[in-house]
This record gives sequence, structure tokens and C-alpha cells, in this order.
Amino acid sequence: MKQLTVSVSPTQDVTINTHDTDPPTPGSTDLIIKVMTAALNPKDWKVPLWMTSVHPLGDDLAGIVSTVGSDVVDFAPGMRVAAFHTVGTPYPAYGEYARVPMHMTFALSDKTTWEEACTVPLAGLTAAVGLFLRLGLPEPWKAATGEEKEKTGLVVYGAAGAVGAFVVKLARLAGLTPIVCVAGKGVPFVRSLLDEEKGDAVVDYREGDEAVVSGIQAALREAGVGDGKARYAFDAISGDGSQENIARVIAPGARVTHVHPPGGYGDYLEGTETSNTLAGDIALQNPDFGFVWMRYLGRLVAEGKLQGHPFEVIPGGLDGAKEGLEMLRDGKVSAKKIVHQIGNTGEM
Repeated sequence: MKQLTVSVSPTQDVTINTHDTDPPTPGSTDLIIKVMTAALNPKDWKVPLWMTSVHPLGDDLAGIVSTVGSDVVDFAPGMRVAAFHTVGTPYPAYGEYARVPMHMTFALSDKTTWEEACTVPLAGLTAAVGLFLRLGLPEPWKAATGEEKEKTGLVVYGAAGAVGAFVVKLARLAGLTPIVCVAGKGVPFVRSLLDEEKGDAVVDYREGDEAVVSGIQAALREAGVGDGKARYAFDAISGDGSQENIARVIAPGARVTHVHPPGGYGDYLEGTETSNTLAGDIALQNPDFGFVWMRYLGRLVAEGKLQGHPFEVIPGGLDGAKEGLEMLRDGKVSAKKIVHQIGNTGEM
């Protein structure tokens, strides 16, 4: 079978390597999945660049269960599933067969397409980790009904990307208000996710840092957060000035989480609680959280309460992987994910 690895040079040249390997065998709690579709994420070109090493390509996938380990429950050969491959391990999403842990998988109904399904696992779980594990906000199943909640304010920086968009969607399911987002070209898409009647708003970062800061503060005040300072922030960008702008709009004692560590936390007020949100850590460090949330994401998708991210299919299957990575590298992807139909690869 074929599987791909990727390396990125210091000058950001992307190299894809195709490997012919034996099919994987499952560990006791693993599934082997025949990959139908796979989706790229920004980290798929950034991590090989930062680590200056060859890296298995891709962790978002959807497909058909081929075999299961001896201790696997709830899954059987022939089932349609979506899964989050363990970052950095062999048999990734960009290959004929992937090996994934049971607790990082959810079942698919026939109503969900392969293409939509593979946009959910990494972004959905990353959003859940940041909101409910790192920021400590109440999960959707704890959302009160008919009860006035304190308007603490949640800032989502980079809300048009897949992670940011899932943060918004899960925050709304949890009844959190107001949600104030920062986006660029994806502003119309982000606006479609919000409930502006409850004070949700989006600010365009292309208008400059001062406009971003004043826009967030004004939106928070208008929504009922009296001091215009947010108590929570999810930084789905972690660069390009996001930390500095967040530091200017949060209240003392606020909680802020980043998708990767910024250059430093010196700009934050003393007492600010900071954290990093890396969904890949869940596979090894907190499998119980992964188990609960992957099952819950699957149920939300099946019930139509949660949709995948908009996507663009790049033709060629595995052969189109380099084009997709270069589009991400060059900033040509906004408010959508890059998806490949793995079954459309040459001799596979």
C-alpha cells in the first residue's frame, strides 16, 4: 500500500515522499480504516518546517473500517467512520489504510458525505479541548435553558479557519454569549455562524490592530459586558499580532488559550491564565476526553446539529497532496478546508 510523508525546507519548499509499505495491523484498541477522504490542516506543512524532519502526512480522515483490535468495542468491519489519526505516528490519513485509536473515532450515518466527514475530527476536537478542557467553560450538555447567564464574553481570534469556526459552533451549542470573532476574508462566513441578536459580532482584522481592539471592546459593551473586557479568549491564529491584540481586550484574571505557543506571554496582565490547545495530545494524555468528545461530535453531526467545515476537493487523490499543502503555505485557503479523495489515486 502507499502512504505519504512530507518535509518542508527552511525556504518552505514542500517535498512529498510516497512509500510502499505493508498494510498496518491493529493494536488491541486500534482500528484499521480504508481511507476514502482526507483533509489537510495548516499544521501539516508547519510542523515539518518547525521540526526540520520528515513527517507522516495528515490526521483528518473518513473511511470504512477494515479490521479492529481485540479490545475494540462499538466498531466493526464495514462501518463508516471519521477519525483523528495520532499525530506523528505511522499509517496517517494520506495513505490507502490508516491506523487510529478507538477513542479518536466516531461512526457516520449514511447522510454524511465522506468529504464533509473528514473536516470534523481535528478541528472539532481541538475546539472542544480549548473551550472545555483548557478554558474550563461548561459543555453543551450543561447549558442552562431559560436561565439568564452572566455575559462574560468569548473572543475567538481566527474564526474563519476550521478550528475557529468549530469553536464558534460549539460555543453556541453551549449557550455562551457574547461571542466576538476576528476574521479577514472569511468575515461573511463567520457572520453566518453567529447569533447577532444575542450580541455576537465579528471584527475584520484587515482594518488594522487599533480597529480590531476598539471593535472587540465596542461589541462586548454593546452585548452587555460593561467594561468591554472579555473573560475568555481562544486564539486560533497564535501569530500575526493576535496575542498582542487579545492582551488589550481581556479582563484581569481572564483565561486565554492558543493553538500553539506564541513568542511569549509577557503582554498579558498578571493573573491571566494561559494555555496551549493541541488536540493531538489527547490521544495519549487524556483518552477519556477524546472518547467522550469524539462520540459526541459524531452524534451532533448525525443529528444535524453540527455541520462540517466548507471544503474544496483537490483532484488527484494522493497525487494532489502537494498542491493542497502549497495552497495552505501560500495563504490561498480561507474559510474552507482542503480535501482529497484518496480513492482517486493512480494505481492505488
